[in-house]
Amino acid sequence: MLVYAPTKAHVVVPPAADRLPPEKVHAFVSLRRPDPLPPPREFLETLPAKMESYETAVRTWCQAEGVPFLSLTAPLREAAAAGRQVYYTYDQHWTATGHQVVADAVARFRQNRVGPAGA
Repeated sequence: MLVYAPTKAHVVVPPAADRLPPEKVHAFVSLRRPDPLPPPREFLETLPAKMESYETAVRTWCQAEGVPFLSLTAPLREAAAAGRQVYYTYDQHWTATGHQVVADAVARFRQNRVGPAGA
């Protein structure tokens, strides 16, 4: 099976995109991009779909190859939306809460595919 672990931005930016200041997001992303970006508002409007494209490509490949695929995006987003801190504030690593969300998601996925442990 393939477990897709999204980046912190992939989890937290799309649900909050409508509340982010376009100019600040544009300026932040421009720090690491050598090529010019679209204007700030246009960039922010298209950002969530672009963030989903990599996961979609991986999911599509897994489906075509018959590889079981689990995305951790939804469980991490749901936990974050509920006010649980799943990533540390200043880096991309999961907190203990994030690890628990991931462990629970993997366990549910495996149980649904192969049944209870030892069965």
